Amino acid sequence: MFGLSFRVQDAVDILVMAFVIYRLMLLVKGTPAAPMAAGVVIVGLAAGAASLLGLHSLNWFFEHLRGVWFIAAIIVFQPELRKALGLLGKNRLVRAVLGRKETTVDVVVNTAFEFAARRVGALLVFERTVPLGNYVERGVRLNGEISRELLGAIFEAHSPLHDGAAIIEGDRVTAAAVMLPLTENPEVAKSRGARHRAALGITEITDAVVVVISEETGRVAIAADGQLKPATGVEDLKASLQDYLKGRL
Repeated sequence: MFGLSFRVQDAVDILVMAFVIYRLMLLVKGTPAAPMAAGVVIVGLAAGAASLLGLHSLNWFFEHLRGVWFIAAIIVFQPELRKALGLLGKNRLVRAVLGRKETTVDVVVNTAFEFAARRVGALLVFERTVPLGNYVERGVRLNGEISRELLGAIFEAHSPLHDGAAIIEGDRVTAAAVMLPLTENPEVAKSRGARHRAALGITEITDAVVVVISEETGRVAIAADGQLKPATGVEDLKASLQDYLKGRL
């Protein structure tokens, strides 16, 4: 009737733009940038109204300030843009396209067996759906991006943080020197050391997954759902962690 046609590409275009706007709203929600974002939306609506209603003076004004607005938006929303780009870089699809070598699981697996070879004891706790904030508060807050160097600095024998566990959320080590509850399962052998009993203890009361490296035997094991099983090698541990943490990293 009005000579308009609606294509599949138009639907895709609208859906993508709606998703981008939604994600941007979530990004600035609760931050100091939220009122400024609302101001930008109001100005955008005013510019659209001026164009639609044929208000030539206002339309000229908005058109000539478009370039200035773009630069101003980059300056004003710099923290939020950096955060958005960081999240984009961590996307699994983007990492696969760019060929990123080491994921969080890779770092933990390789470090675990390096520790095992040198008889360095460690507890690495992965948070899943049950928050571990109460345990984080009991340790030393770090909130550092996970790396072999950081884990090595935490668990080396002379480090003040080597006793206890490190808690991992996503790709960050949120805390170290965390004291975990020991298992109360009477069927656990008395010969199990404190690290293994702590690994079982936290997995009995949360859905965390724990990688434990024995200082005495140099063996690596994984604990989940109150069960402890040995990791026979790098690929075995990696497959187990990827299975437990599917959709979490």
